[in-house]
Amino acid sequence: MVLVNITEPTFTFKLGPLLVATFDGKSAPRTSALAFAGQHGAEITTLVAPPSNATQAGFQEIQTDPQKYAISFDGIHVTNKQVAGMQSRDCPIVVIADTERMEWIICHAGRAAISPLPVTHSLQTHGIINKAVTLLLSRGSRPEDLSAYITAGICKKCFVHDAKRDAHLLRPFNEHYGWAFDTETGWFDIKRIIVSQLMNRRISAKNIHQDNLCTKEHPGLASNRGGDGPDKNNHVTVHYAP
Repeated sequence: MVLVNITEPTFTFKLGPLLVATFDGKSAPRTSALAFAGQHGAEITTLVAPPSNATQAGFQEIQTDPQKYAISFDGIHVTNKQVAGMQSRDCPIVVIADTERMEWIICHAGRAAISPLPVTHSLQTHGIINKAVTLLLSRGSRPEDLSAYITAGICKKCFVHDAKRDAHLLRPFNEHYGWAFDTETGWFDIKRIIVSQLMNRRISAKNIHQDNLCTKEHPGLASNRGGDGPDKNNHVTVHYAP
């Protein structure tokens, strides 16, 4: 029997024994993600929809209780052989994993989620990336044992900001990440900020991986800036696949 709305993931990546799969939001991604996991002997229990802005519950927060994954959060902590995923359009999804201890965090790493909000002068306390690394370290992980994978994000040249119109969005980044914004082109390099935050927490550059796909440019991914609506979220899943 052929299931008509099943599509293969746009991109897959092995992070040690973990398989990360990115699904196109324009073509029944939930159905495809569930079917793909099933083919690999895994059952996805939750695909989390992150908060859309800083005023919503779960903003820059990480949920560690699997029973609460259905609630909106910017990060979910997964252990052992649990399976979960995250939805997004242009905001990168980042998987930070300790494959020795078999636990990982899936992060929705959009502009607001990674920003110093409220504005802070510390490089190690703000944003979802820092909070994810801090949680893993508090549970016994070592920086040298952590790996990260960045997928399903918009590239800098498609993430254009106007210095005046978008000043309120750029302001939180000025102190630590002013180099990520090109005032001439308006390009804003969110992925470079994520890499900087990971490396600042002593995660080795060789352990940081990217799919190098742009959600707006790649035909196999949905994009908010490309005109896709809120019902067209890309899905990123992570499951144990040794």
